[in-house]
Parts: sequence; structure tokens; C-alpha cells
Amino acid sequence: MKEIIYNLSTREISILVWSTLIIIPLFYIGRKELKNILSLFFDWKILIPFFLLVVYYIGTVYFLKLLNFWDKNLLKDTIVWFAFSGISIFFNVNKITSINYFKKALYDSLKVLVLFEFIMNFYTFSLLSELIIVPIITSITILYEFSKHSLKKNIEHKKVNKFLGSLLSIFGIVILLNLLYQIITNYQGLFTESNLKLLILPILLLLLSFPFYYFLALIVTYETFFVRINCMFRDDKIKKELKKQIIINAKINLNRLTLIDEKLDKKEIYDKDIQKYIKSIR
Repeated sequence: MKEIIYNLSTREISILVWSTLIIIPLFYIGRKELKNILSLFFDWKILIPFFLLVVYYIGTVYFLKLLNFWDKNLLKDTIVWFAFSGISIFFNVNKITSINYFKKALYDSLKVLVLFEFIMNFYTFSLLSELIIVPIITSITILYEFSKHSLKKNIEHKKVNKFLGSLLSIFGIVILLNLLYQIITNYQGLFTESNLKLLILPILLLLLSFPFYYFLALIVTYETFFVRINCMFRDDKIKKELKKQIIINAKINLNRLTLIDEKLDKKEIYDKDIQKYIKSIR
């Protein structure tokens, strides 16, 4: 716990403070809805995979520790990555329909923008400044996005949108200038082994999490597909044979399974041999 608190930047402390101040009242206001959400979460179909996910991540961290990569200084960033990225992928696993999902996720994590964000979060202002800046920028960003969408309905919002965009640009320039100043005056503090690990950690966690999410997505796809088959056909023999042939043909190939799922035609099942039909799907 000490390592986590010690490694928090002033920006992270500021975000934590403001998030707490916002979340607590929201929890109180929406406590009934929260109970409903929690009751859904504690369904065994979610709870068991989530438990396995936690175990998998603990194993991943242990593996990185055996490689002498992971240490206690990375605990905070590991928890943050799991809490936001890891859990986000978990609850969107139904959107993983092919291997391309992982390619895109990896590509996004390797963008130059990620390096820029890392450096920007590395050099922060004082705690008081961050406590003032964070809510202001957040509020302006929300208003800017809202005005951008409202432009479609009301063209008069264009001036407001432009003004908010200008404010964000000014804040961006100030932060960028501070960033450049910090890099020039304190570049030694940036280029260290520990910071390199911090930069690489999210990429490693993402890469090592792919097998878990892949097989979870595979199971989810099979389950939803088979439920659809149960609804499509009344004949148990057809359902059994169809499921059998899908498993034989797709195996653990998520791309293939998704393709069969998308192109399965009920009429073809009755008109053709099931085995030949499933094989013919391209």
C-alpha cells in the first residue's frame, strides 16, 4: 500500500480526490441502481471468469517478477492498468470477434501518442495546481464534446464550440511548454530504467493478457452461437449435429467460428448435408 501511495503523481492524486468527491454522492443517489448492477456482477457466469481473470493477472505479474522485470514500484501502474484496461476488455469481450481485435489493441498501445502521454503524465504541476487544473480541463472537455454534438441540431452553438476549443488549445500549449521545459531541465529523471519499465509495462500486460481474452471470447462466441442454434431449430438431432460440426470445423479458431456464425443459413441446413455445408462456408 505504501508503494502505491508513494508512487502517485500529483495529477493522479488530484484525479483520485475529485473522482472520490463525485463518485460518493453518485453512489448515494443511485444506490438502488448500484445494487442491481452488483447483483448482475455476482452472477456466476461473470464472477467465475472474473475470478479466473484476477488469478491470470496475478500469474502474469509473478511471471514478470521471475523475469526480474516486475517489482513493487510497478504495483500502482499494474493495478491501474488492470482496473481500467484489463477490466474494460473483460466486459467488452463479446466485441472480440477475430484476431484483428488484438492487432488493433497492440497497435494502439504502440502509437507515438502513448509515449507522449507517458511523458506528459510524468511531468506534472504541484498538487494545488493539479487540483485546480484537472476539474477545469475536464469540465471544458465535456462541454466541448457536448457542444460538438449539439452543432448538428443547433448551428448557433458553433461559437461556443470554437471558444471551448480555443480554451483547450491554450491549456494544451501551457502543458506542452511546461513539458518541454521539464524535459530540457530534468531529462535525467526521465530516461531511467524504472521509467522505461513503466512505459513497457502496459504493452507487456496487454500482450500477456491476449491468450486469456482470446479463449474467453471463444467460449462466449460458442455459447451465444449455440443459444441461437437452439432457437433456430426444434429438431434435437439437427442441433446436436450442427454444433458438433461447428466445433470440428472451427475448433479454437475464433475467426472461423465468427464466419460460420455470420453466414449460417437455416434453409441450407435443411437442404444440404450439415457436414459439407459447414465446411463450405467461406
